[in-house]
Amino acid sequence: MSETAKSPITLLNWNIVEFEAGSAIFVGLRRTPPNFVMQHAAEDGWFRLDCSFRNSTAIEHFDPSTGIGHTQSGRRYVLLGKPSDTTGLIRKSVETIFKNDKFKYRYEFDDEIF
Repeated sequence: MSETAKSPITLLNWNIVEFEAGSAIFVGLRRTPPNFVMQHAAEDGWFRLDCSFRNSTAIEHFDPSTGIGHTQSGRRYVLLGKPSDTTGLIRKSVETIFKNDKFKYRYEFDDEIF
């Protein structure tokens, strides 16, 4: 496994999705590198995003007091702040990707913008 594969993933906006089958995953937004800017089609035209949606493999361990968790793939996740989705991108992505699965969010989203 390369060093890049072992690097931690930091999520700025995040939550945990729990599936009816018993597993749970991290979902959230992570910053993209400065030279990688995604474009997203909005109803009123295109706009650029400096972040991208990320979902993990199954969570093996999560410490809510530190915001650090580890997944089945061996990746370490660092979750910053409270569970939030100020852009709506997390909920939209989860509903699209997992539309055929029964799931719930572990935490209520705190969408207050600071």
